[in-house]
Amino acid sequence: SFFINKSMKTFKELREAKKPKGKVVYDKKVKGIPTMITKDRGKYTAHVDGDEVDTFRKEKDARDAIDTLIKELT
Repeated sequence: SFFINKSMKTFKELREAKKPKGKVVYDKKVKGIPTMITKDRGKYTAHVDGDEVDTFRKEKDARDAIDTLIKELT
């Protein structure tokens, strides 16, 4: 017989549960790809398409990293 575990989360639910911490300071689409920078405890975290890229000391460094990543991927 087939057993279905109702407490198991789907991939979509797991992905949505990973919300970024901190205040959103930058939220734009670059070449159609959603990007975001959040600030938490003085650090800026770059997010591309919902995935965390890296953490930076300056917002400009985070923007530059997003632009570089988008150029490499497209």
